[in-house]
Amino acid sequence: LIDNKNANEPYRVLLKHLLLQVRTTRDWLKAQLDNKLFDIPKDIELIHSYKQLQKPLEICYRSLCDNKLELIANGILLNTLRRLACFGVTSTKLDLRQESTRHTQALEEILLYILPDNEKYSQWSEEKKQEFLLKELNSKRPLISYRQKWTKDTQEILDTFEIIGKENNEEALGTYIISMAGQPSDILLVALFMK
Repeated sequence: LIDNKNANEPYRVLLKHLLLQVRTTRDWLKAQLDNKLFDIPKDIELIHSYKQLQKPLEICYRSLCDNKLELIANGILLNTLRRLACFGVTSTKLDLRQESTRHTQALEEILLYILPDNEKYSQWSEEKKQEFLLKELNSKRPLISYRQKWTKDTQEILDTFEIIGKENNEEALGTYIISMAGQPSDILLVALFMK
């Protein structure tokens, strides 16, 4: 990273490259939102994790402190490291919330398609629900056919879990809240949808 021209300015070299990464990531995200193509330069890695920012900033911080420049290190740089530790690169985590009855209704529709002569899932005993859900969680075959046309409400539930499954940045996802959950099967059902 350091060439002869900038050999006496190692912080500038490190931070210049980091700034280029941040700007490229910002521009790439904007292109994604606008459904436009964006060519990422070969020598630039997009920022996906706070650790990609944290590591070079901590190197600068330690180096400044080691060279008796704590006044500089403990200013904007330390504040930036603190913000990064609190918020990461996503600014906020996404918390998802859905009422347990909506999950139950979605599964009832799916089971009606798979097992048309069976009684409604909501009428099953808690023991039968848990037994079924645990069996499905341990099964290698998918329960849901995404090609099937579902009602709007069921499709919304399935779409939510499909998006969660595609999200590869754990820092962006917070908590999945199951409102009105009263039984273990309410939690197992969400685990099945997440499978």
